[in-house]
Amino acid sequence: MPLDYKETKKARAKFQKKKAENELSEEKNLISLTTAQLKWTILKWAKYLRETEHWTNIFISPDLTNRGREAGKKLGAELKRRRNEGEQNLAIRRNQIITLKKTESEPPILVDN
Repeated sequence: MPLDYKETKKARAKFQKKKAENELSEEKNLISLTTAQLKWTILKWAKYLRETEHWTNIFISPDLTNRGREAGKKLGAELKRRRNEGEQNLAIRRNQIITLKKTESEPPILVDN
Protein backbone atom coordinates (compact mmCIF):
# COMPACT_ATOMS: atom_id res chain seq x y z
CA MET A 1 0.00 0.00 0.00
CA PRO A 2 1.68 3.27 -1.05
CA LEU A 3 1.60 5.90 1.69
CA ASP A 4 0.11 9.30 0.88
CA TYR A 5 1.55 11.68 3.46
CA LYS A 6 -0.95 14.44 2.62
CA GLU A 7 -3.93 12.51 3.98
CA THR A 8 -5.20 13.87 7.31
CA LYS A 9 -8.26 13.43 9.54
CA LYS A 10 -9.04 11.01 12.42
CA ALA A 11 -6.55 8.20 13.18
CA ARG A 12 -3.56 9.40 15.21
CA ALA A 13 0.14 8.67 15.64
CA LYS A 14 2.90 10.71 17.29
CA PHE A 15 6.03 11.72 15.41
CA GLN A 16 9.07 12.85 17.39
CA LYS A 17 12.42 13.99 15.95
CA LYS A 18 15.69 12.62 17.36
CA LYS A 19 18.31 15.21 18.37
CA ALA A 20 21.29 12.88 18.66
CA GLU A 21 21.91 9.25 19.54
CA ASN A 22 19.58 8.27 22.42
CA GLU A 23 18.27 11.85 22.80
CA LEU A 24 14.80 12.99 21.84
CA SER A 25 13.85 16.58 21.23
CA GLU A 26 11.00 18.18 23.13
CA GLU A 27 9.25 18.90 19.85
CA LYS A 28 6.36 16.49 19.31
CA ASN A 29 4.15 16.67 16.28
CA LEU A 30 0.76 15.06 16.55
CA ILE A 31 -0.57 14.21 13.13
CA SER A 32 -3.94 12.94 12.01
CA LEU A 33 -4.55 10.43 9.23
CA THR A 34 -7.66 9.70 7.20
CA THR A 35 -8.01 6.06 8.20
CA ALA A 36 -6.99 3.75 11.02
CA GLN A 37 -5.63 1.39 8.35
CA LEU A 38 -3.13 4.05 7.24
CA LYS A 39 -2.11 4.58 10.87
CA TRP A 40 -1.45 0.87 11.39
CA THR A 41 0.42 0.62 8.07
CA ILE A 42 2.77 3.40 9.17
CA LEU A 43 3.25 1.88 12.63
CA LYS A 44 3.80 -1.59 11.15
CA TRP A 45 6.57 -0.39 8.86
CA ALA A 46 8.09 2.25 11.18
CA LYS A 47 11.31 0.26 11.60
CA TYR A 48 11.81 0.31 7.82
CA LEU A 49 10.97 4.02 7.57
CA ARG A 50 13.97 4.73 9.84
CA GLU A 51 16.24 3.16 7.23
CA THR A 52 15.12 5.55 4.47
CA GLU A 53 16.94 8.81 3.83
CA HIS A 54 14.11 11.21 4.72
CA TRP A 55 12.97 9.38 7.87
CA THR A 56 16.25 8.64 9.72
CA ASN A 57 15.62 11.23 12.45
CA ILE A 58 11.96 10.37 13.06
CA PHE A 59 10.63 8.27 15.96
CA ILE A 60 7.09 6.95 15.50
CA SER A 61 4.94 5.62 18.32
CA PRO A 62 1.22 5.01 18.77
CA ASP A 63 -0.83 7.31 20.98
CA LEU A 64 -1.74 4.96 23.87
CA THR A 65 -4.02 5.31 26.88
CA ASN A 66 -2.73 4.56 30.40
CA ARG A 67 -4.45 1.16 30.21
CA GLY A 68 -2.70 0.44 26.90
CA ARG A 69 0.69 1.40 28.36
CA GLU A 70 0.15 -0.88 31.38
CA ALA A 71 -0.85 -3.80 29.14
CA GLY A 72 2.24 -3.17 27.00
CA LYS A 73 4.51 -3.21 30.05
CA LYS A 74 3.04 -6.53 31.23
CA LEU A 75 3.43 -8.07 27.77
CA GLY A 76 7.01 -6.77 27.55
CA ALA A 77 7.89 -8.32 30.91
CA GLU A 78 6.31 -11.64 29.89
CA LEU A 79 8.18 -11.57 26.55
CA LYS A 80 11.49 -10.88 28.31
CA ARG A 81 10.87 -13.72 30.80
CA ARG A 82 10.07 -16.21 28.03
CA ARG A 83 13.15 -15.18 26.03
CA ASN A 84 15.34 -15.61 29.13
CA GLU A 85 13.92 -19.14 29.48
CA GLY A 86 15.21 -19.92 25.99
CA GLU A 87 12.19 -19.44 23.74
CA GLN A 88 13.07 -17.92 20.37
CA ASN A 89 11.31 -16.03 17.57
CA LEU A 90 8.79 -14.38 19.89
CA ALA A 91 7.14 -11.03 19.25
CA ILE A 92 4.21 -8.95 20.48
CA ARG A 93 1.46 -8.54 17.90
CA ARG A 94 -2.07 -7.25 18.53
CA ASN A 95 -1.64 -7.43 22.30
CA GLN A 96 -0.49 -11.06 22.27
CA ILE A 97 2.86 -12.83 22.37
CA ILE A 98 3.24 -14.93 19.25
CA THR A 99 5.91 -17.19 17.73
CA LEU A 100 7.22 -15.83 14.45
CA LYS A 101 7.39 -18.20 11.49
CA LYS A 102 9.81 -16.05 9.51
CA THR A 103 12.83 -14.31 10.97
CA GLU A 104 12.63 -11.35 8.60
CA SER A 105 10.04 -9.75 6.34
CA GLU A 106 10.41 -7.64 3.24
CA PRO A 107 10.26 -3.86 3.69
CA PRO A 108 7.40 -2.01 2.01
CA ILE A 109 7.67 0.12 -1.09
CA LEU A 110 7.31 3.72 0.04
CA VAL A 111 6.09 6.50 -2.21
CA ASP A 112 6.92 10.15 -1.38
CA ASN A 113 4.39 12.61 -2.75
